[in-house]
Amino acid sequence: MLPWWTCFRRWFSRRKPVTEASPPNPEPDSLNETPTSPPEDVFQRSVERLLEDESLTADLVDDAAERLLAWGRDRVWAILNEEVGATEDHPRLVALRRQMRAIARQVGELPPDQQAEALQRLLAEQ
Repeated sequence: MLPWWTCFRRWFSRRKPVTEASPPNPEPDSLNETPTSPPEDVFQRSVERLLEDESLTADLVDDAAERLLAWGRDRVWAILNEEVGATEDHPRLVALRRQMRAIARQVGELPPDQQAEALQRLLAEQ
């Protein structure tokens, strides 16, 4: 049996975030316009960096770790939609990983039964 994080990583990397404002795969009206969706390869690599960084979830229980990674994945999608031509090393994505690490450290100090709820509160404030 595979560890939970391997199964989660496989599932997570196939899942596309749901965004309310953006239509699915819009076509540019002219050659000067760009689609509103970020390039899939940049998005994929950015999410993989989140999933491979064990320091983001090391001190968290499974439920809290999954919530943090899902939130991070949605934030990556939003950042790449706002920053046309961004790569996985874009300063906002680096700052996001730093922010996630800080949140994980803060929540990781709490007892395991309080982590998911505390994480949910912190993410709502962001």
